[in-house]
Amino acid sequence: MSFTYEITAGEVTVTGYQGTVSYLQVPPEIEGLPVRRIKNSAFSRRNDLRQVFLPDSLQTLSRFAFYSCPNLTSVTMYDSVTDYADGVFRLCGALRDVYLTLTDNRYGVLREILTDIEGKLRIHLTVPGREACLIFPDYLVEYEEDTFARVIHSSIVGSGFSYRECISRAGVDYREYDSLFARTRLQDAHLATEIACERLCRPCELREKPRDMYREFLRENGSEALRMAVTEKREDWLRMMLEQDLPDAAARGNAAQLAAERGETGMVALLMKQRPQRSRKRLEL
Repeated sequence: MSFTYEITAGEVTVTGYQGTVSYLQVPPEIEGLPVRRIKNSAFSRRNDLRQVFLPDSLQTLSRFAFYSCPNLTSVTMYDSVTDYADGVFRLCGALRDVYLTLTDNRYGVLREILTDIEGKLRIHLTVPGREACLIFPDYLVEYEEDTFARVIHSSIVGSGFSYRECISRAGVDYREYDSLFARTRLQDAHLATEIACERLCRPCELREKPRDMYREFLRENGSEALRMAVTEKREDWLRMMLEQDLPDAAARGNAAQLAAERGETGMVALLMKQRPQRSRKRLEL
């Protein structure tokens, strides 16, 4: 079982894969030549794909390269992709995580991915010296025909479009991204908890005011936030909330019980750990 490919002008274009594969790792070289492109529809409509890793040699993702892969859940890639065609990951309904390493601060591919996919996405960004995990909610464009006027009106449902507008080819507007939380916390507490936890765990360019806003939300919704951390097995969320002293004793107790019922002994130990008492220094006259 192996990749199929074409060689042109000393560069490789991957055209597909023979056989069944759940974890697809495209090599940076084939026959000693750099892999630069993935051909149109090379991996479209494959039910076997679960995870895809694309090398830093890749420059072009052609049209519908991974179109309609219903079980694809995560993609790891680099900002070396400068030519992202239409529909690369369209109709990949299970795709939830994209791991993108930026070595040259080229955000164009991120913008293209978010435009391509209307569903909810977690974008894990790695840039030199820092990391970020940004949640982009789903959205839906609805169309309504006005027969009398002979026009079609469109409307956007969901906050996902607004969050996507925070990404440009120049980078991430973190200030605008964080400002959207004020509305999100009123509309969807579950989504707000995810966003707050991710921003506080990896506070890339997180200013003091939004940091306090995220902390306040998790403090007010401590029980639900800890429940989510336990049920989704997010020990990083749990550690962050405990280290920042956000949940109260009752919330910690409930979460410890839930973790015990689920056999999460490590989380139980964290939740039951006694917090250090803050000592007051005496002033000696």
